Amino acid sequence: MPRVGLDKTKIIQAAIAIANEHGIEQVSIASLAKNLGVRPPSLYNHFKSLMEIRTQIAREGMQRLEETLLRSVAGKSGEDALLHFSKQYLLFANDHPGLYEATIQPMNTPDKVVKETSKNMIDLLIQLLATFSLEEENALHLVRGLRSIVHGFASLQRADGFQMNFKVEESLLYTIQILCKGIKQET
Repeated sequence: MPRVGLDKTKIIQAAIAIANEHGIEQVSIASLAKNLGVRPPSLYNHFKSLMEIRTQIAREGMQRLEETLLRSVAGKSGEDALLHFSKQYLLFANDHPGLYEATIQPMNTPDKVVKETSKNMIDLLIQLLATFSLEEENALHLVRGLRSIVHGFASLQRADGFQMNFKVEESLLYTIQILCKGIKQET
């Protein structure tokens, strides 16, 4: 029987809080139960497994990231859109580290929302790159490249890997500007 006051939403919010503070790997049935003040079996009244909980975290992360990125590029195109996209992606990764980490886990989950949201974000980047008149295959290569650049900045920043006296955001935006110049020269 489900505990009064305990529901899927509260469990997922607690899981996100643990992920944001300690990392996605620290989200466990035991850590959730302790955080919520319940016995571990109580969680199984709401979720079948830890994987289902982590999939819900990924779903939440993907949807929030997508919303953030869509807002960041609304009304923008070309280099301006890519700069705003990159900046907001980095901010999201730093402001919501556990949610972000869940979005980059291997997406071999059968969750339809996670897969669709992932595809939507790829499509968004392809749309942003459309102003550069790239062939489809080249645009897909750049989607990977852009994601890798921004993820690299986010990962290094979280690991305190940037020790020089430059703002990380400025370095990221400079890198994206140089990338855009290269794209323009190739097209």
